Amino acid sequence: YLKYLTPLILLLLVWSSVRQPHPIGAFNYEAFGRLPVLLDGRIQPMDTVARNSLLILSSKSSPRVEVAGEPVKLVPAEWLATILLNPEVANQWAMIRIYNEELKDQLGLPLEVKDFSFNELEPFFGEIELQATAARQIEGPRRDAFQRASVKLYDKLILHLRMSQSIWLYDQDSIAGEWGTFTKHIASPAEKPGLSDLLRERYGRMAEMSLLRVIPESDEVFLTIGQAQLAGLDKGQAHPLVAIYLNIAEAYQAGQVDRFNVLLDQVGLAFESYAPSSRVEVEQAYNAFNPLLRAMVAYLLGGILVCVAWVRWPERLLPAASWAIGIGLVFHTVGLLLRMYLQGRPPVTNLYSSAVFVGWGATLFGLIIERRNKQGLGALTAAAIGFSTLVVAQGLAASGDTLEQMQAVLDSNFWLATHVVTITLGYSATFLAGFIGIAYVLRLCANSLDKQFVRQTATLAFGISLFALLLSFVGTVLGGIWADQSWGRFWGWDPKENGAVMIVIWNAVILHAKLSGMLRDHGILLAVIFGNVITAFSWFGVNMLGIGLHSYGFMDQAFFWLILFCGSQLLIILLGAARGAFVSRSKGAAHG
Repeated sequence: YLKYLTPLILLLLVWSSVRQPHPIGAFNYEAFGRLPVLLDGRIQPMDTVARNSLLILSSKSSPRVEVAGEPVKLVPAEWLATILLNPEVANQWAMIRIYNEELKDQLGLPLEVKDFSFNELEPFFGEIELQATAARQIEGPRRDAFQRASVKLYDKLILHLRMSQSIWLYDQDSIAGEWGTFTKHIASPAEKPGLSDLLRERYGRMAEMSLLRVIPESDEVFLTIGQAQLAGLDKGQAHPLVAIYLNIAEAYQAGQVDRFNVLLDQVGLAFESYAPSSRVEVEQAYNAFNPLLRAMVAYLLGGILVCVAWVRWPERLLPAASWAIGIGLVFHTVGLLLRMYLQGRPPVTNLYSSAVFVGWGATLFGLIIERRNKQGLGALTAAAIGFSTLVVAQGLAASGDTLEQMQAVLDSNFWLATHVVTITLGYSATFLAGFIGIAYVLRLCANSLDKQFVRQTATLAFGISLFALLLSFVGTVLGGIWADQSWGRFWGWDPKENGAVMIVIWNAVILHAKLSGMLRDHGILLAVIFGNVITAFSWFGVNMLGIGLHSYGFMDQAFFWLILFCGSQLLIILLGAARGAFVSRSKGAAHG
């Protein structure tokens, strides 16, 4: 019966992703989430804006809020529709998360509460702004936890405020009254000549505050509602999409479901002639399908099956585990390819995509190994790295858009496809060798080893280390050539360059130690674990330093996790060394 387990997993994962039609008589949030918008230099669906904004504000893409005293889980597009179209309601929802207790104490907020509404925080806006302004005078790496929390909270409030003023400024009595005043004035501007200045001041303020550009002028040019209204004053003609958006807001506030859905269909038809619409639909489908989350589930299940197989039924469970991990790799590949299509770039463009690609490469290599030795080692390491790197990617997603525009210095598809891909595959191979070493230590501590297994595992780890050496060396040389073309020097002892050469040197040390006889099987399997520490520093550590040409944004949140990971690797090495020494002494005493 176990042979049916893997197909069942695939069926469940695919079936769970099938979209259900929106209920009759309910707001069509799926259609709202499909509307295109220009934000951060790229056209994307409202659904993506909602998910990214919620991760920034509340660390959740589907938060729970209280509606009529009952907790309700919101879909991302529902929250976005509310903050854009009925912001007075969204302002009451407690979904701005504050972790820092010192900051909460400073503002007089209850320490045991994590989530607050905009209305609760608005009275403290001036104080928060002062704290954030003072903190910004200090370089990112030098800020303490209170200062970082102040900057983060201020940014959250500004995001919420700008989002809430992207469709209309809700200081007016009614949308219909505002639109009526505007249309009457552009039809007969001479009747109230002074009104033009008032409207220009109002829509100029709205154009400055609005975060989202929702009115298309061409395939690549979008305007905010405020900009479109200013253009309407100049031309003497209102933009028809502005009228539709305001009518949508009016219908949403009044609870007119049918009218809301019909107006959404009208907006959708208006966007059909724009080229980016197909890519926007693909991105919304990618968000809904969430292939990387499904890959995580498959990897986790595959890893559990390997662990059980090492205890019982290996001939049945190991093939099932390999198939489960293979299914995860298929989902992983789908996610990777969709991201490449959406960006029009090679697979690695930022830290988030590097985590996705490192996990993909290591999982692929691990499954290739498993196909050859069929002992579960390749499958377990593939599942462990695939799952853990996608967890890392989930954490990185909280910082904003993962399909963001490229940094200018990285804007080269050729070098992204050669240097960056090669060096990142070097990370994958180094981590794979290191995780094989970890698996060896765990089995060593469990007393489930034999001499042949140790020899085969050491040979495998050494071979992967050589492969990592090749990839890292070639990738580093290609990076030097790119640096020479971009910055006029091949090598500048930049932290990222130092990290890359450290990976090369460490893998070369393992090679020479093996060939010279300084390290035998046990030593090789411990040495490759330290490669995890060096690779983690090269991958993430340089961004935490906040210096160097390769540091594209200071990261403070991941510092604790990086230290924890590196410490765990050193602890595993010490554990393996101590256990190995104990086993050697025990064998010596037995023979003596």
